[in-house]
Amino acid sequence: LSLTNSVPIHASIYSAWKQALGSVRKYSIDVCGVVNLDGGEENHHRRKKNDSPDMHIVAGGVPSTNNTIGNDVNVPDVIWLAGCCVRGGETKSFAVYVRNVQNGQIISAPVEQLEVLLSDLYKSEPTVRLFPALNGMCADLQNDVSKYVMV
Repeated sequence: LSLTNSVPIHASIYSAWKQALGSVRKYSIDVCGVVNLDGGEENHHRRKKNDSPDMHIVAGGVPSTNNTIGNDVNVPDVIWLAGCCVRGGETKSFAVYVRNVQNGQIISAPVEQLEVLLSDLYKSEPTVRLFPALNGMCADLQNDVSKYVMV
């Protein structure tokens, strides 16, 4: 048994997924205001004062039932990521996901939509909760900013 923190991704969607991750990073820094370790003196002071926002990110892949590559490495059917920014009393969230097939289209959506999809794919009752510690705030549609995470 071996574990890894990366998954096989179809070559035709690799560039688009990489661009989506770049968009998530840009949103995290420019909109959420998380500390950019490359950001210089201003970010150093913000870290010292401990008033930085929190950006929670979870990501994963839904395993396929029969698609493997060498050494029985599973090729996931769906690759996904969800983010939730908590800054002061404000919460904003988004999700991105893609079917890991040739020319799969990356979808930017509310966290709740991804939770419903994952619940369906995993046949899970109750519904999957990606951010359970935040009392549902990240899945609340009023906090959705998925249209601002350009994919």
